[in-house]
Amino acid sequence: MGLAALLGLAALIAALMLLRWYATAHVKTIKKGLAWIGIGLLALVVIFLAVTGRMGAALAALAGLMVWAGRTINVVQMGRRFGGMFGGRKDPQAPTGSSMTAEEAYRVLGLAPGATEDEIKAAHRRLIEQIHPDRGGSDYLAAKVNLAKDFLLKAQGRS
Repeated sequence: MGLAALLGLAALIAALMLLRWYATAHVKTIKKGLAWIGIGLLALVVIFLAVTGRMGAALAALAGLMVWAGRTINVVQMGRRFGGMFGGRKDPQAPTGSSMTAEEAYRVLGLAPGATEDEIKAAHRRLIEQIHPDRGGSDYLAAKVNLAKDFLLKAQGRS
């Protein structure tokens, strides 16, 4: 095998590893990784251009890479936020609407039987802020909390 073939194979393996990491990483981890990659690329370009006597081009490359890194981070964040809107991953064990009892609904929300509408809504709000999928929580737990709130409010004649 020639050197070009080995370099191509190494690049392919590196790309596959990077894609696997991206698919399982959290947004904060991706942001950190992109920031370090951007800093490394920036340093290499600036050093190369400075050594070759093109400091003006080095400064232009610095400004361009900073803009690129910021936009890339924003695109990654936006993709993660809107990923579920277009048939994203769903939890196959998400609860269905008819599978909850009043006792379970009160337990899920951490309330005593006979809680008022305001108490139900406050407990729901408190829990959903902690476990919402957009904040790294579980689709299953968020669905359970929503189902419990809806069940109890419907049982009280409200929705």
